[in-house]
Amino acid sequence: MTKYKKFYFIPIVITILFLVTYSIIKYVDINKKYPQKEICEFKVGQVISYCGYDFCAKSAEMNGYWGFKEKYNYEDTIGIEPFVEENKTHILLVRITIKNTSNEEKPMPPVYYFTLQNDSGYSTNLDYYLFKAFYNYDLKILQEPLRAKESREITLTYSIDAKYLNNFDGILLNKEDFCLVISLYPKKNYYKF
Repeated sequence: MTKYKKFYFIPIVITILFLVTYSIIKYVDINKKYPQKEICEFKVGQVISYCGYDFCAKSAEMNGYWGFKEKYNYEDTIGIEPFVEENKTHILLVRITIKNTSNEEKPMPPVYYFTLQNDSGYSTNLDYYLFKAFYNYDLKILQEPLRAKESREITLTYSIDAKYLNNFDGILLNKEDFCLVISLYPKKNYYKF
């Protein structure tokens, strides 16, 4: 009877050893293939080089929605104004220069991937409706490719619904609370305002 029990014990131990060894090998392999990302913080005015482009954030300006509407003559064409007061919406405008550093023509990089984040975990992408309105619905600035060594300045528009922020205390938000993420992997490059 004891010999019969040993036959069950040996395959179980071999299977467990095999699974543990395989798990360790895969863990090491994945960490070699996808190492932990490097985090690089930049200040406004510094240049981030990424994928054949140079990005340089020139300025950042935070407005309440109504101040933005008055200053830039924004006309609400999509009916968001009923939600603005409820959500305590603020608008962050980021002026950024994008330069093609290669010797050939390249398409404009997809700026709608540039993410606005803060320390409490709030994250938002480019507000496309405000962006289109800011440029009077003429998006040639994004559609025309960048010639070799050409640079182009654009203004990115982000709407921030402050009621979703954990640390919002009812006053106007500060642009210093946010960062603009240009790339996430293999390096996280971002501007801190």
